[in-house]
Amino acid sequence: MDVLREIAPDSGAYMSEADLLEPNLQEAFYGTNYPLLYTLKQEHEPTGLFFALTAVGAEDWEVQTVDPLPYSWNNNERLCPKSS
Repeated sequence: MDVLREIAPDSGAYMSEADLLEPNLQEAFYGTNYPLLYTLKQEHEPTGLFFALTAVGAEDWEVQTVDPLPYSWNNNERLCPKSS
């Protein structure tokens, strides 16, 4: 992925082929629209009930896993709000 970022640093990402370890997920998926989308999500859905790993507001949550392997979690693990 780093090679592709060097070739096209301002390119985005395709949601259906998402890299869940993308270091700048919000920028890659939503670009300059992210701050507005985050504000709208907080206004209309403040509890964060609708969650996805690549969704707006996902950075406010963490998936806690009991699996000792790094990045081996999935959407069936425990979802917890991040501590402020």
